[in-house]
Amino acid sequence: MSEDDDALWRRLVFPADYRNPQPAARYHLTVIGAGTAGLVTAIVAAGLGARVALIERQAMGGDCLNVGCVPSKTLLAGAAAGLTFASAMQRVHAVRAAIARHDSVERYTQAGVDVFLGQGSFSSAHEIRVAGATLHTRRTVIATGARAHLPPLPGLAEIVPLTNETVFDLSAQPRRLAVLGAGPVGCELAQAFARLGTQVELLELGPRILPQDEADAAQRVADALVRDGIKLRLGAHVTRRVVHECRQGAEPRGRHRGRRR
Repeated sequence: MSEDDDALWRRLVFPADYRNPQPAARYHLTVIGAGTAGLVTAIVAAGLGARVALIERQAMGGDCLNVGCVPSKTLLAGAAAGLTFASAMQRVHAVRAAIARHDSVERYTQAGVDVFLGQGSFSSAHEIRVAGATLHTRRTVIATGARAHLPPLPGLAEIVPLTNETVFDLSAQPRRLAVLGAGPVGCELAQAFARLGTQVELLELGPRILPQDEADAAQRVADALVRDGIKLRLGAHVTRRVVHECRQGAEPRGRHRGRRR
């Protein structure tokens, strides 16, 4: 992993030395959440002359930049190109850092948006508290997105499993990887790691992968995953015993840092 790229990315999306601005007397619009929806809403409104505040508690850019589309597609591309795990992850961090400039605190501040880093909470319908300050706003857009959810399986939380929010912080390649859930994110990560040389099992409770997509398309993806060496386990019911076995046979993993978003 390139520490320089990683440090640059963090500085752009959640600078440690950033100080929130003095709130305006009143905002036309306050946006909570600086992911794709929140960023577009804030910068368009500011461009039309509105006085805009943007609140983000973790990292500018949201899932797409930090733990979703950008890193996952870059990892897939690196795996398809035959890169080693270390080189593929280094490329992930370099691409993410380069794109982060477009979603950065600096860019939005220069665009006339008042950026507030911290947890936002409503005091009333037109008052929002963030980092000790009160924002008075005419309208509010809530664009907080979603977070990774751990299923309530006995023993799962104790093994500190990877999620899409932590997997891109890995510094060492796992020799074996079990992926719970065969939606788009699970399929992407399973394929990327398999192509990088990790032994992958993809477990899905339902009868097929990609249950929200067309069955014929899902079957084509399933066939591709099998060709890449992934073991599909469909109709799989994960239990305490399976989690216990994973814990006892787990391979060493890279240290995980807390999310900075």
